[in-house]
Amino acid sequence: MKTKIYLKASFSILIVCFVASGFIAENKTIKISPKENASSLNNIKDTLKCNQLNSKGKKYGLWIEEKGLFKIYYKDGKYNGIYREYSGKGKLGCIGEFKNDVRIGEWYFFDDDDFLIYKLQGFAKNTNIYVSQDKGKKVLIPNKCYCTNYYKNGNIESEGYMLFYDAVEDETTDVGVWKYYDENGKLKETKDVTNK
Repeated sequence: MKTKIYLKASFSILIVCFVASGFIAENKTIKISPKENASSLNNIKDTLKCNQLNSKGKKYGLWIEEKGLFKIYYKDGKYNGIYREYSGKGKLGCIGEFKNDVRIGEWYFFDDDDFLIYKLQGFAKNTNIYVSQDKGKKVLIPNKCYCTNYYKNGNIESEGYMLFYDAVEDETTDVGVWKYYDENGKLKETKDVTNK
């Protein structure tokens, strides 16, 4: 009796795997290279139903922009969902998620050799950290997040909070206490880097 149950279970698993593999084969993923020409990219956009506007003229669904360098999901004209950015060499440079134009969750940034450079998380509005800029003027930079930088061997190089305006890829300011590690992961130094 146990043998029959075992055979039935094995056969059921095989059927599920077969059906799943057929489903996966039917739903092919189309890889878009930034080197493709504009007409082939437009054909792919038409096939995938990308770059659509809703009845109010606002972006929705998947948008492929800048010749495939940016793949962004929209809802009612706002970033909503997975965001992917590619380098000129077609390598994934960044992946993260938006909700109503706000970064959420963890964001990962890679170099052209596919190594993780840094990870950002804990996105929030900055309401109380002022920093000195040109000529000692104190300014409130509106956004903050926690940044973890990595060595190519995967160990943490440094970690701490940073402030940024709109895009974390642009100008940032490290604040608060940062921790610095050697390539083996041993803590070397802890220091307050806030520009007061």
